[in-house]
Amino acid sequence: MTLSDVVAKRANNHIGHDSKERCIGNKINPLIRVAFLAIVLGLSVFVAAPAFAEKLTFSTIKGHINGPRSQKILTEAYQRLGIEVVFKELPGQRAIQGANEGKFDGEVFRIGGLNKKFPNLIMIAEPYLLAQDSVFSKKVDFKVDGFESLRPYRIGIRRGIKAAEQGTMGMEIQKTNTYKQLFKLLDKERVDVIFVNTLLGLQIMEELNLQDIKVLQPPIFQANLYHYLHKKHEALVPKVEKVLQEMKADGTFKLAIM
Repeated sequence: MTLSDVVAKRANNHIGHDSKERCIGNKINPLIRVAFLAIVLGLSVFVAAPAFAEKLTFSTIKGHINGPRSQKILTEAYQRLGIEVVFKELPGQRAIQGANEGKFDGEVFRIGGLNKKFPNLIMIAEPYLLAQDSVFSKKVDFKVDGFESLRPYRIGIRRGIKAAEQGTMGMEIQKTNTYKQLFKLLDKERVDVIFVNTLLGLQIMEELNLQDIKVLQPPIFQANLYHYLHKKHEALVPKVEKVLQEMKADGTFKLAIM
């Protein structure tokens, strides 16, 4: 017997047992059933669909190894604020420019301080990822001592990666649109060294079966990564900072990056 049948039966019993009252009850039963079903269906729809107050779209660097982890963290953070988020993967330069121009609601992650160059962006002060980049080489071998130690060499960097562009300013560089293109340049000896996220570089070497390329030590760059919001969402800044802190405190932050 369904819940609606139980409700209908109780309604019939309450109405009475004589034939006239049963007749009235039979007329009421369909109304009770319809009303009850409408309530149940209405509640089901309400429970099934999360009620998001708004929807934000963030740009992010296409193919970056930190992409999946950062998106998991921000999805959880904004969900706690009742906000749905979606992500648009783009080449690095287009991603940051689009966010600064307001085409997107912010940028998923970047190094700190980019709001000085892109004034329409506000940096969320709570860091949530760590970047570590290394120098990869095929022929040359030396101890890495900051960006200046790369000056004698032909350097390959990915277009739109601000840390690489700033660190190699004034040096002989070649830019590519993807990290795999960088490794192919290095393998063909068209550059002497390349600058890539350490874990991503090792992953690409395995994918392309590159045996003769090595990682130079120590890592050339290590820095916290920050989320950026467009200034039109300035009111959200303290809320996002707080929820990231809460996620670190309650353990969900660590689970999100595993």
